[in-house]
Amino acid sequence: MTQFHTPPLTDPSSKLSLSDPKEKQALFARELLLTESIANDIPISSSDPSTQTTQLTLPPITLQETETALLKMKNSAPGSDSISPAAIKLAWPKIKEVTHFLYRSSLETGWHPRPFRNTTICILGKPGKKRD
Repeated sequence: MTQFHTPPLTDPSSKLSLSDPKEKQALFARELLLTESIANDIPISSSDPSTQTTQLTLPPITLQETETALLKMKNSAPGSDSISPAAIKLAWPKIKEVTHFLYRSSLETGWHPRPFRNTTICILGKPGKKRD
């Protein structure tokens, strides 16, 4: 198996150049994933949707939009819940109404369940692309 090496990263706080994968992972998480919300952002630390101070005005999402977003995705990897897009497609006739209600309610209230706010990112090298 070919090992792809990413270039060193510079820590903006310490100005140190980081080459170790674990150090780069920690820097990436600290700088990009754990940054605090800006003032106009939807607060993600609140477990009580009634504490929201900013209301976004969006048109209601349609069942067709929910279906398109979930069933037309190109991703085939399961999420952190181990549910694959193929399983969602298979179950869609039974789960579409409740799933649409959940998505619509999240957009209407501006509150998103914790699983909606977590993701795992895996960076893959493109085969045949020149590496620096």
